[in-house]
Amino acid sequence: MATTRLIKLTVTALATTFIVTSAGNAFAAAGWNANHPGRTEVNHRLSNQSGTINRDRADGELGRGQARQLHHEDHQIRQEERDMASMDHGHLTRADYRALNHQENGVNRQISRDTGNFNRTHPRRAEVNDRLANQNRRIDTERRDGDITRAQASQLHHEDGQIAQEEHDMASQDGGHITHSEQSALNQQESVVSRQIYQDR
Repeated sequence: MATTRLIKLTVTALATTFIVTSAGNAFAAAGWNANHPGRTEVNHRLSNQSGTINRDRADGELGRGQARQLHHEDHQIRQEERDMASMDHGHLTRADYRALNHQENGVNRQISRDTGNFNRTHPRRAEVNDRLANQNRRIDTERRDGDITRAQASQLHHEDGQIAQEEHDMASQDGGHITHSEQSALNQQESVVSRQIYQDR
């Protein structure tokens, strides 16, 4: 008798737990609001910032590492926004909204600092990049005149592209400047490509 009563109580307790849990889950699902105005505004701004980072990267105003770091920071803010909203059925509180906007302002300032300090006209940079441009024109001329094959020209352009990327990455670490030693290293690489052009003829 006591055993039967204990079993009934256990079954009742489990059933009650199941009902409460199911109701809670249903309420959370029904209450989740991905389009809450605060969420929409925060995520719209994150999308705009991501687009700005991509454009500045494509324009050469941000280095690859800088763009990757900025995207990482935006991703962290987006994840934090989701976590905050999940604690309040898809809504952001006023305090949540302010905190997220504060973080987005920080990323925006970082974008401005990274792009505003980037000096693409620094004399050492100009010299390296002018030489790269001249080499690329020579490669095109040699290819047009039939002195090198399409595959050779493609490989030479690829090597010049790698040097250009390395120069950009060096400059991005120093506010758009490159040092004398960095310029020397880049000039050596350009000389290798220059010799290769003649060897391929």
